[in-house]
Amino acid sequence: MEHEDDLMGFEIQITDDEVRALYYAVTEALQNWPGAPQRPVEEQEHLQSLEMGLVQMMLEMQFER
Repeated sequence: MEHEDDLMGFEIQITDDEVRALYYAVTEALQNWPGAPQRPVEEQEHLQSLEMGLVQMMLEMQFER
């Protein structure tokens, strides 16, 4: 398992449509996640974190309109 200090960080710029597409992909991945031990538990945690961040982005998009 990687330590947090070993992880790289990235910043990306994406459009509103890309946020919605990523949200769809992440929620589909969570719904179809086969569970441990087929996939690592950390993967589900990362997907849940991504989902929350994407929801926050979509709420911000609604607020800005």
